[in-house]
Amino acid sequence: MGTSPGTQWRWRVAMPYFVYIHASRKHGTHSIGVTNDIARRVWEHRQGLGSRFVEKYRVTRVVHIEMHEEIAQAIRRVNPLDIK
Repeated sequence: MGTSPGTQWRWRVAMPYFVYIHASRKHGTHSIGVTNDIARRVWEHRQGLGSRFVEKYRVTRVVHIEMHEEIAQAIRRVNPLDIK
């Protein structure tokens, strides 16, 4: 919108990224993911939406959430072997 390439990042507002773990029940199936909208993602899991895995295994209970300032930090937390 009238800005030259690269200037859009100068005005970027820090956005938190979340690592979350959902479970079907105690000692049950779990799901680990990364999102920038944790409220929406929790709602999707509770509704059985978002993926076939969530729907199939009923992974609806939040068991852990942590916040990170950068997406790379959150991804490394989920997959520490993903070196970039």
